[in-house]
Amino acid sequence: MSAILIVDDVPVVRLVLARILKKAGHSVYEAGNGVEALDIVACRPIEVLLTDLWMPGGDGIALLGQIKSGHPRIARIAMSGGTPLTSLGDSLAAANAAGAAIFLAKPIEKSELLNAIDRSLAGGGR
Repeated sequence: MSAILIVDDVPVVRLVLARILKKAGHSVYEAGNGVEALDIVACRPIEVLLTDLWMPGGDGIALLGQIKSGHPRIARIAMSGGTPLTSLGDSLAAANAAGAAIFLAKPIEKSELLNAIDRSLAGGGR
């Protein structure tokens, strides 16, 4: 169906999300941070970016901005569980400011994830 890039510094999060998306028929690529994600975007036809916001080695906020300006056709979904210093509300505001059209709060339910992917592919994630 679609090529989706999952970006999260926690391998088990990527694994769970990738399994759900692959079962739904999507091609899935994975990156552990924003730097790895940009390398993948440079050589793969990504349609949806699903990124955590707070990661070492290239955070999701910077990544969203770079994707929005350099690859505006890629739909952008942000996800976060917040941090000890950042509330979910602050994460949502930061994601919106950086260019995410959809925000998912962790933990993410399967139906919520698939709905967000469908909405983004229908044009609601740009």
